[in-house]
Amino acid sequence: MNKLKPPSFLVYMLASQAIVCITLILDIPIARQVLGFLYLIFLPGFILLRIFKLERLSTVETFLFSVRLSITFLLFIGLLTNEFGSIFISKPLSTEPLAIIITITFILMCILCCLKHKVDFKGIDFKGIVPKGLRTLTLVILYIFLPFLSAMGAMLLIAFKSNLLLILIIIAISLFFLFSVFSANFSHHPLAIVSIASALLLTTFLSSNYIYGFDIHLEYLIFNETKNISYWNRLMFLGWQRAEVYNSMLSITVLPTIFSNILNMEEISVFKILYPLIFSLVPLVLYQIYQMQWGKKVAFISAFFFMSNAVFFEFHANIKQMIAELFYVLLLLILLKKDLNEMSKWILLICFGFSLIVSYYTMNYLFLVIIFSIWLCAKIFAKNTKLTSLTVVLFFVLTFFWYTYVATGPIDHLTSILRNTFKGFFEEFFQAESRGSLVLYATGISSSPSFLHNIGRILHNITSLFIVIGFIRLLAKGRKEKIDPEYFLLIFVNMVLLLMCIILPNFTAALQMDRMYHTVLLVLSPLFLLGGKTFFGSILKIFPSKKEKKRESYSLILILILLVTFFLFQTGFVYEITGDPVPSSISLSKYRIDAYTHTMLGLVHENDFFGAMWLSKYGNIKYVQIYSDVKSKFQVLTDTIVDVNNRVNVLSNRTVFANPSYIYLSRYNTITGILLYDTMHQINIQYNISEIYVFNNAMVFNNKLYSNGACEIYYYAR
Repeated sequence: MNKLKPPSFLVYMLASQAIVCITLILDIPIARQVLGFLYLIFLPGFILLRIFKLERLSTVETFLFSVRLSITFLLFIGLLTNEFGSIFISKPLSTEPLAIIITITFILMCILCCLKHKVDFKGIDFKGIVPKGLRTLTLVILYIFLPFLSAMGAMLLIAFKSNLLLILIIIAISLFFLFSVFSANFSHHPLAIVSIASALLLTTFLSSNYIYGFDIHLEYLIFNETKNISYWNRLMFLGWQRAEVYNSMLSITVLPTIFSNILNMEEISVFKILYPLIFSLVPLVLYQIYQMQWGKKVAFISAFFFMSNAVFFEFHANIKQMIAELFYVLLLLILLKKDLNEMSKWILLICFGFSLIVSYYTMNYLFLVIIFSIWLCAKIFAKNTKLTSLTVVLFFVLTFFWYTYVATGPIDHLTSILRNTFKGFFEEFFQAESRGSLVLYATGISSSPSFLHNIGRILHNITSLFIVIGFIRLLAKGRKEKIDPEYFLLIFVNMVLLLMCIILPNFTAALQMDRMYHTVLLVLSPLFLLGGKTFFGSILKIFPSKKEKKRESYSLILILILLVTFFLFQTGFVYEITGDPVPSSISLSKYRIDAYTHTMLGLVHENDFFGAMWLSKYGNIKYVQIYSDVKSKFQVLTDTIVDVNNRVNVLSNRTVFANPSYIYLSRYNTITGILLYDTMHQINIQYNISEIYVFNNAMVFNNKLYSNGACEIYYYAR
């Protein structure tokens, strides 16, 4: 497409549109899903790049901006279809209206694009991207197949409980990374990053037949509610505040409904396949940001360090953040990019900024804090910044508009965070447990479950120490590093946020430490390499006979050894091959995880799922109340029971049962004899089944309706 004239370009675009329409109308399996996804995720944004005259971008940037503009396009077109289409039809987000409107809009955009471009279009330039040499070409082919092998390994794990292929993939990723670092050709780095990221994510997401995590179950419920009626009702009453806050996010209502209906995909497949593939582009955006400041080799190692942390590839608990995070890092890229003209920057900032607002409120709040801090610091210290006052005001106005007039829940959520943080500062500042279990574990206050886990914690603390050393080095020798002032301010703000998680009580309880650490790593990852070079370089200075270049080479080798070892610990590879009694990896060690850990990680066991499906199918759940423990309610029953908040109550020793009632006991309940009542507020309230008075009644045990050897369902009536 490098030298296509406008008419030829239009023909190719319309031909692509026609092919996708044929696969949709005939419902051709696989072709409809694959071609439809590629069409939805790339072509609308690619056309918008031409319309906005954003053509002088690198190949990687063209691809990334096309993907994000395509998602922005889907969010906007879905929102407009939902609001205006509901005037004429009852299900505006069903397949037919969406397909017609997207097709017509796409054709109109193509025509507008050709009318604006009277000269040849400079499209994607593949010069320098096509690999040269047999070794590099072989490596590229292996990178392409790596995600497919990862998905195959996950399926083998489910079918035969064999993790051999997944173990080999972890080894292969380590070797590919080392080869890429020492390779003289950097052109395959973008492909390597996306391949490794998607392989790690698919390994985790596909290792279970069911969705698992915590927030994801409620997100899945919201998505199902929207898809079932093919309409996004922003005023839908779902029974509790958190659900209504989630319902205000288009990333888990409108967007997955479009994917599911247009591509004819099951709801669970959208969350387990499409969203991880989109999220795998985040490290690629980070690579683009890092290389502007540090160079390609440092950028590649830093991106791999980001992916090596379990908080990246075990990121299955929050679907909406996966979409929002890509907008977040692209906004950072736009703010730091110097070769974009003002008009192009404004267009992208508005598009991505509004998409971030409607995708996830917490990420949007963090972005507002960052841009306001950078703008304020620039004003105080009289530094030049690309962030204008108008840009900052625009983001605050858009946020206020959406969260006030469209969705009020996020404002209440922010108020709750601020109130709990200020209250905790005055009342619980000297109580270590108020920082959360993850902070206590990382700082060594709480004990490790095994010797190898203690080594893993030490390695994690070393990487954190290197980040701190790198930050101190920037403070001391910032001019020597030649870091962009705005990027330095960005690093400074993220370091302050990380320290706040450790210092302020209840701050991590509101934002969750693992997610916050993951978020700050988006910016701070290069400091690991900088701190490592400083640390090992200082040690190697003991040997004066070594030349400076050799010391740098030795420092890099030591850092790579540490990083690969850290990666093997974080993926659970070491714990699995050594048979550690406390496995950490869901994908590698799921078959060895006990019932308690299985439940605490948010995993849904097939026994529990089948029991919940039986109850939803054969139980009179519209009129009979259901009782279960808290984990069953917000995990497996949320996925299967309509109106779960009103129909399901949490069991305790004070429960007064309705007449009649269903009592749902999960696999964990029947094995341990324990009912979990509250595991969300660091108090861990639980009861023995024998404490529930109805289980002391022989009639209840005679009224066992269902049992599959683990999950049990009882009927109670006075």
